Amino acid sequence: MGILQEEIYRSYGKHPEELMFLIHFYSLPFFIFIGPSIYETAVKFHANPHISIVNHDLPISMPWLTLIGMCFLQLICIKNVYQLSAVLSSLGISMVLTLRKFLNLFLSVYIFQNEFTSMHLLGTLCVLLGTFAFYDGFSKLANLFKHKKVD
Repeated sequence: MGILQEEIYRSYGKHPEELMFLIHFYSLPFFIFIGPSIYETAVKFHANPHISIVNHDLPISMPWLTLIGMCFLQLICIKNVYQLSAVLSSLGISMVLTLRKFLNLFLSVYIFQNEFTSMHLLGTLCVLLGTFAFYDGFSKLANLFKHKKVD
C-alpha cells in the first residue's frame, strides 16, 4: 500500500488528505459483506445500560462511548500517518508504525498487566535491532569506537 501511495504522490502531487479520503471511500462497499455482523454488534451495544454520571443518565451506553473514542483516536492516528506518507518513504512509514505498535504492546503489558512471554521478548529484540539497523546505528556505533581508539 505504501508503494502505491508513493506512486500516487509522484503522479498527482502530495495531497495526503485527499488520498486518505479516496482510499477510505473506495473501501466502504466492502463493508456490505460484514453488514449483518455490524448490525448485531450495534444491537448489543444499544442493549447495554446508559451511562450514569452524578445521578444523570446520558443517552449513550459505555460500548458506544468506547467505540466513538476509539474512532476519534484512530482518526488522529491515520491522519498523521498520511501526513507522514507525504514526507517519508514507505519504508520509513513502516518503521514508524512498527515502533508505534511496539509502544502499544509495551503499554498493554505495563498498564493492563498483560502477560509478557518469550515471544514478546523475541519480537521486542527484532524491533529494536531492525530500528537500529534502519537508522544505520551499527555504522554510527563503529565510527564512534574508531574515533575513541584514535584519541
